[in-house]
Amino acid sequence: MLKSIEGIYDQGKVILKENPDHIINKTKVIVTFLDSSKPDNSETLDEILSNEKIEEILQTYRRENKNRPIGLAKGDFVVPDDFNAPLPDDILTLFETE
Repeated sequence: MLKSIEGIYDQGKVILKENPDHIINKTKVIVTFLDSSKPDNSETLDEILSNEKIEEILQTYRRENKNRPIGLAKGDFVVPDDFNAPLPDDILTLFETE
């Protein structure tokens, strides 16, 4: 299971803004540091990605990315006949939660 929680790194420790639900102690984590224009990282994610900033990003994306024609990958992949068949039990157990 993957879960993202905002936090702040301070003197070798990560301080989370909320406690994760259903996570046991000593669970492995991966920490990704986000660039921040403020050295104290006091900027919240809401401030970084305001509606205006998101709209600006979308406008840039729309200008730079034209619609791609349908069928570019035609013949690269064939849907197998058993695509909708039930998965084997050993594969289904990988999707079950505890």
